[in-house]
Amino acid sequence: MTALSVRSSPRVAEFLWLPDSVAEWTNRSGVLRNIPAFGFLALVVGLLAESRQRRVRGYAGVAAFALVCEIAQLWIPTRFCDLRDVAAAWLGVALAAAVVEAIRWTVHSRRWTVGGRRPMVGR
Repeated sequence: MTALSVRSSPRVAEFLWLPDSVAEWTNRSGVLRNIPAFGFLALVVGLLAESRQRRVRGYAGVAAFALVCEIAQLWIPTRFCDLRDVAAAWLGVALAAAVVEAIRWTVHSRRWTVGGRRPMVGR
């Protein structure tokens, strides 16, 4: 991701390993491409972190990484730093965090059920 941020051109069609449909969508989408890019990274971080504290730190780290990648473009003559890119990246991180937390909440709440119902203990 860093390599994409600091290249002289934001076009990804030059990457032969990317499917054509993904490269075309990425080149057409502009700012929106930051949502899935940083969202996927935050999703991986969130799923790998075991504690809530580590997940929050991981999400903050991905958000900071997005900001650093955008600021780095200030020194590339053919690129420009755009706060909309940062906002889109942070939206991707927030959406991924919501998905991870929903998954973890569902798994945790189902752990205490028997056949989808809460066991009747003490009756």
